[in-house]
Amino acid sequence: MWYACVLNGAKNFNGFLDLVCEAESAGWDAFFLPDGVAIKNVELFDPWVMMGAIAVRTTRIRFGAMITPVSRRRPWKLAKECVTVDHLSNGRLILAVGLGACPDDEGFSKVGEAVDIKVRAQRLDEGLEIIDGLWKGKEYSFAGEQFKPGSTLIPRRPGCNIVAPAKTRPAWLSTRR
Repeated sequence: MWYACVLNGAKNFNGFLDLVCEAESAGWDAFFLPDGVAIKNVELFDPWVMMGAIAVRTTRIRFGAMITPVSRRRPWKLAKECVTVDHLSNGRLILAVGLGACPDDEGFSKVGEAVDIKVRAQRLDEGLEIIDGLWKGKEYSFAGEQFKPGSTLIPRRPGCNIVAPAKTRPAWLSTRR
């Protein structure tokens, strides 16, 4: 069995990193942080900047955002961020994806993103298809209803610890009842 910590935010960037290092020293297997723009009364740092810092400050603990709402991100940029953080961490990144808080975590409506659950679900599906296609390590093109990135190439494939919607990899998909 594996054990993970989830921290919902912090007031101090370096204090947050110190907690991750303490979790690693204490033997925890993974550490998750929020990926949100605005969650009521919670101070948030950018998760991808934080994960880059976690990657270079730790050596063993796996980590990721809980959860990454693909519908709010540009899939080609997310794919590249994953590759970068995965290489910084020597394959310790966990990509856990979902729609985001429902019906709205204010990280959608306050910044003009789609709030409709069906649209967000379609963006999630298309985004995962794009990310998986880009991670194949060769030029990839896609044209859907929500995303039309054209032909794109990400030069380096991520390590085997990144989870994606493929039959050969486990997927972490978060939902809320």
